[in-house]
Amino acid sequence: MYRRTYYDRDPYRSNYTRRSYDDSDIRPYSSYGNRYRTSTFNSLFYGYSRRPDYSYPWERDHELRTRREENRTESREVTRDERDEELREPEKDEEVNKKFHVNKVDLNIKSNTEDHHTDKYMCTKRKKDPDLVIRRGQSFKMTITFDRPYNNEQNEILFTFKTGKTPRPSNKTQAQIIMNENSSSRSKDKKEWFSKLVDKKENSIDVEVTPPCTCIIGEWRFTIQTESKIKDEGDKLILMYKHNEDVIILLNPWCPDDQVFMGTEQLLDEYILNESGAIWSGNYRQMGVKPWNFGQFRDGILDTCLHLIRKAYNNSVDPAMSDPVKLARAITKMVNAPDDNGVLVGNWSGDYSGGTPPMKWVGSVAILEEYAKNQGTPVQFGQCWVFSGLTTTVCRAIGLPARSVTNFASAHDTDGSTCIDKAFVRKGEDLEKVDIAGSSDSIWNFHVWNEAWISRPDLGKGYDGWQVIDATPQELSSGVYQCGPAPVTAIKKGEIGRPFDAPFIFAEVNADIVHWEILPNDSWVIIKTDSNDVGKNISTKKPDGKPYNGEASIWRGYGEKYRLDVTSEYKYPEGSLEERLAVQNADNEAKGGRDVFAAGDTMDISVEIEEKDGVLVGNDFEVELKLKNIKKKKALRTVKHLQVVVDSVKYTGDGRRNVIKKSFDDIRLDYGEGKIQLTNSDLLAFNTKLPTCCILINVIEVMIAGGMESMSNVPYYMSRGQTPYGKVELKDGIVFDGLTDAYDHIHMGVCAENTAKKYKISREEQDEYAIRSYKLSQQAAASGLFGKEITPVEITRKRGDPVVITEDEEYKKVNFDKFKTLRTVFQKDGTVTAANASTLNDGAAALVLMTASAAKRLNVTPLAKIIAFADAAIAPIDFPTAPAYAVPKVLKQAGLTKDEIDMWEINEAFSNVVLANVKELGLDMDKVNIHGGAVSIGHPIGMSGARITGHMVHNLLPGKFGMAAICNGGGGASAILIQRL
Repeated sequence: MYRRTYYDRDPYRSNYTRRSYDDSDIRPYSSYGNRYRTSTFNSLFYGYSRRPDYSYPWERDHELRTRREENRTESREVTRDERDEELREPEKDEEVNKKFHVNKVDLNIKSNTEDHHTDKYMCTKRKKDPDLVIRRGQSFKMTITFDRPYNNEQNEILFTFKTGKTPRPSNKTQAQIIMNENSSSRSKDKKEWFSKLVDKKENSIDVEVTPPCTCIIGEWRFTIQTESKIKDEGDKLILMYKHNEDVIILLNPWCPDDQVFMGTEQLLDEYILNESGAIWSGNYRQMGVKPWNFGQFRDGILDTCLHLIRKAYNNSVDPAMSDPVKLARAITKMVNAPDDNGVLVGNWSGDYSGGTPPMKWVGSVAILEEYAKNQGTPVQFGQCWVFSGLTTTVCRAIGLPARSVTNFASAHDTDGSTCIDKAFVRKGEDLEKVDIAGSSDSIWNFHVWNEAWISRPDLGKGYDGWQVIDATPQELSSGVYQCGPAPVTAIKKGEIGRPFDAPFIFAEVNADIVHWEILPNDSWVIIKTDSNDVGKNISTKKPDGKPYNGEASIWRGYGEKYRLDVTSEYKYPEGSLEERLAVQNADNEAKGGRDVFAAGDTMDISVEIEEKDGVLVGNDFEVELKLKNIKKKKALRTVKHLQVVVDSVKYTGDGRRNVIKKSFDDIRLDYGEGKIQLTNSDLLAFNTKLPTCCILINVIEVMIAGGMESMSNVPYYMSRGQTPYGKVELKDGIVFDGLTDAYDHIHMGVCAENTAKKYKISREEQDEYAIRSYKLSQQAAASGLFGKEITPVEITRKRGDPVVITEDEEYKKVNFDKFKTLRTVFQKDGTVTAANASTLNDGAAALVLMTASAAKRLNVTPLAKIIAFADAAIAPIDFPTAPAYAVPKVLKQAGLTKDEIDMWEINEAFSNVVLANVKELGLDMDKVNIHGGAVSIGHPIGMSGARITGHMVHNLLPGKFGMAAICNGGGGASAILIQRL
């Protein structure tokens, strides 16, 4: 057999790897026709050094061990015959540098990620080693540059894509694709890889590669094999280029052939692309809402999510990673910690020492970053809404449409009966609740799970769409804590035999509560069945694709415009024939044996609790009961004995029993209603009241409000502890403490770039606005407007006279000719520059506030009065537009419209902050920052709020209104409305 071995040589000395193969070693070609089998193949491997396949050390160590074993297997000694062959034909070696080499591969990351809706991932925007993130079932384009023009008669190109540690074609972890030279060709099988030539330019070609719509998700590495003729007899030289960058492939809900296809763009904007959302909590009478930052596009989050998927399959790539049903199930297993060392430890004890209380989490990013930083050590602690928020993040990150869903009055069935059992024993005239051995059924005030959008070919027609998944570790499923996916349509119909975990989920939304009396002879009889007390106001955020604005309240009806009620997707109307049939169907499959239609037939009296709005913790409250005579024959009924018991319960249903117990006898009811009240005097037994919230009104009559910042004097920080030999790391205090988002750990300028992109604000618009700011400040200073609000500052010096600062100098430090030539600061292709952002400055500002009575007593004439003020908060990355959420609150309090405001001061942290809020609020720019702002006169971050408010006080005309608004890191903003007197 003819063989030839080549060694490293110029000009590709750094790129070649010494290898020798004969035709038996080149297996991929065996299926491509006889013309390949008779050729002699000589392969050279070359390419730049690869980055590690995975970013997690505990995975990489295993990977390196595996690679060393593979290298030992592949290494072979050159035989004497082979050395003789080289000596006999040394001139043939010169042919290597004359043949077809890959010089460069451009993955066209910017255009590909825009086409694949993956351009929001920050890993695709890194200046160094950006990642190409694409979606399966859709082509991406790469540009390959050779050392000479491509000739289709002399050259062949084959791509090999691999994933995992031991790739092979049989389990779809390896694929070989011959490039089709017909640019109009299409793939015949969308479940197979495909590539085609689309363009040729000199030494370069553009190639489209299409991963199958069933591709395993994760990091794929690839090689490009070029083939060229050596001589006329048909011998061929094979050169193998190993590319050093992975291609990350995700699920594709934009692809009709993908199992996660979702055909509505507005829904995709919410369930894939929205990083900010809301999770409902509380109880069905008083629904609260928690803003949540999913952060699926933050740098490092996608790596962590893909690691979790691999970890679910023993830190390897498994064919199951192509199936969204199995992926969704794996995610529910890995988000919780009990049996797989997943992300989050659950804790419902109330003791959170050693970890973070669940209530303090406001997003997923910090949790996943802590998990990655600690090399896979579970993070402490979480409860259901935290597990759900994390699950939404992981799903959206890998391309699986998902949303967090809250079920109020959520049943927790522990024995698979699909009903909630409560047992009582009689003591005199009273019934007292007792525990049931082997069962801990309960009703949670609320429980949060997730829905993932997946088609279910495994179940047949009618079960596609939303599937319930739940990562909160409640009950074991197949031996581990995981739950779902179960079709929502199956839950509604009571078809609990459909996989996975449908009985448990059905009980959560539609279980009957069965009350049993245990008789003295130990027999059990049903005394009451409540069929409409479980599964209420099932809620999720409306799919508008916009960040939730951060409003939260315990008042009923507040925030309803953001809530989407999906109860009807889970259950038919309470008490309807369809709903009872669904419950009967579920009970039959659970082998319960109850007649669910008999529920309530023997009840003559119904009892309901009157709903009360806005009961604050620590305040007195009344309990009002409605008793209704529901006897079919409209006759007088007498309730001989009524016992009312008030329990103190946590949201999980656990708590303290019998806090209050009161009995009423001989209550006579005509057909209709009666009422019974328990007042504060009945609540004296409740001896664990929390402190009352206090509102400070007229407690302080006169105060000074303001702030200062000396950004030029902020020190550098060095961590405590032993300094490593030869290494000292200093942190810039102003960047670390003042200009970095504490939640996502990114510079505020990155957030500003995100806002510019979201609102389509160009670099030119920002430059023009900044120039406007400088010119207006110059005009205001020249006319003396700033003089009345600046107090001279005297600075002593060691030598010479003191220096007196009487004016702001920043507006003078500008060269308009350089505006358009400055490089962007935060992103290579960004829009924010040093010129169109605020500068680092020193400054202080203060205002005197007092009540009207104090002003009268002190004989002080106020300059202005505060009409209203408000705060708002949204996702941290969207903080530049947070003022647009605070301002409407202020206007609503004041009963004014935006057109009635005469002067607007919006702090110019960045030029696009003002431009975005003007767009969002629809403001008249002629009223906004009419004397310039922070871009031109500086933004000492501790004093800017007082400065812009004071500037309005001095420059409003009597009787006119002014609105000042300022954003701050973390997603918050404040706004204040004043009127000049």
